[in-house]
Amino acid sequence: MKKKIQILGMKLDNYSVRESILLAESYLNGTSLNAIEDISMKMLMESENNEILGQALQELDMTIIGEKEILTAAEVETPQRLKETVEHEFFHEFMKRIARNHKIVYILGEKSEQIKALVGFLKEYYPRVTVSGVFALEDCPGDYESIINEVNGEAADVVISVIPSPQQEEFLMNYKSKMSAKVWYGIGEVTGLYSDTFLKKIFRKIFHKHVLLKRIEQYENEDEERK
Repeated sequence: MKKKIQILGMKLDNYSVRESILLAESYLNGTSLNAIEDISMKMLMESENNEILGQALQELDMTIIGEKEILTAAEVETPQRLKETVEHEFFHEFMKRIARNHKIVYILGEKSEQIKALVGFLKEYYPRVTVSGVFALEDCPGDYESIINEVNGEAADVVISVIPSPQQEEFLMNYKSKMSAKVWYGIGEVTGLYSDTFLKKIFRKIFHKHVLLKRIEQYENEDEERK
């Protein structure tokens, strides 16, 4: 199985869930912040025109493929990897490891409703996960230093972000060096834990898959012309 795949000039990790979890656990026991993010088709397409987003994605310590369409577009069709991606198995296993290792979680989001939905989800399915605090960026526009101080004051081991991209990556790049947590886990809007209805999510995926495949074809044609 290919451990790395490349789409639209962007290199992504293609580790199995077991491999990803082992790496994430090493981050939890590390001495500096390591950044992990779920990657969507929308993020990949936006990274072509957003230099900060593209740079941030390439500087992540580990990428988790969040949608199976990315795998199929890269011609990775191993049943196990497709299943792991569709069922968001890394997220589920990582939450279990956080609880088992008694790690403390802090949640950041753009809006309070997103954070409440995630907190409710964690309480229902992962009741042993300790959430020490939450913060919505809408409640503190521009004064993000105070957010970092609060996260550090709570001695959080893991910061879970449900901030939409590219704001999520801009925040990470600006404040990564100031956070004392061990892991930044950006799930953005990939997991679909809040707001959108099922039909809207399916339509969005179909649309993004069509656009992504078309853009990959254009990219490959342009690459051939450059050779």
